[in-house]
Amino acid sequence: MIVSKFILEDVIEEFMDEDSIEQDIHQHPLSWCIALLIVTPPLVAALLQMNDPRTDPALDSLGPLQSIVGLVMYMMLQTQLFVAPIACFALAFRRHLAPAVLVAMGSSAIMLTLDNFTELGFAEGILGPVIAAACLAPFIIVLRKKRTQLNPGRSRQVWATLMATSILMFAVATLVPAVASYGETEACATGTLTVDTECVDEWGTYGWASIGLVVAAIGWAWPRGRHIVEEIADDIIEAAT
Repeated sequence: MIVSKFILEDVIEEFMDEDSIEQDIHQHPLSWCIALLIVTPPLVAALLQMNDPRTDPALDSLGPLQSIVGLVMYMMLQTQLFVAPIACFALAFRRHLAPAVLVAMGSSAIMLTLDNFTELGFAEGILGPVIAAACLAPFIIVLRKKRTQLNPGRSRQVWATLMATSILMFAVATLVPAVASYGETEACATGTLTVDTECVDEWGTYGWASIGLVVAAIGWAWPRGRHIVEEIADDIIEAAT
């Protein structure tokens, strides 16, 4: 745990270097605005534990802007699962890699603050793992394409480490509970009001085991960082279980 902690602290410090970030903001102001719009409203709503930002009393001080801000927060929170991967891919496609990784980092934090994305109606049954895997794919493709978009060196390693960590955290928030939920609702169903608890526990293990597939995909996208990703993944699983 200590090793990966120091790795992340180091790369985050380098990424947040004031000069480089300020320069990139001046070069791509629209991309940064889009990235902040995607992650800031839902992140604030999630951190303040707003069940429904449209009616939450925490926004009463905004006066006439309450309904607009609340609606934006609500919409971005509900669509984060789909909007973030698409936006990250689009920004990276235009070679705006700093805003792209900001979206990946922010969305993974947002998804982790949610109780369980499988509570959404469209994520029931086998659709849950399928949707989760599909939403992870754009992030992995972005990481794979870094070879043609970043020059070799420390900046590439910093960016790739942050991107890989964001993918892992996104998977923890989506794929892991989706696999476990599928087992509880489908594979472990007994036809009565009860479920087989041993089966549920087994599928919970399968959920965490699915992180291994994500690590393999990240290793394919970033072969030189495989050992870093494996270290971080081991620490995440150890801390969570």
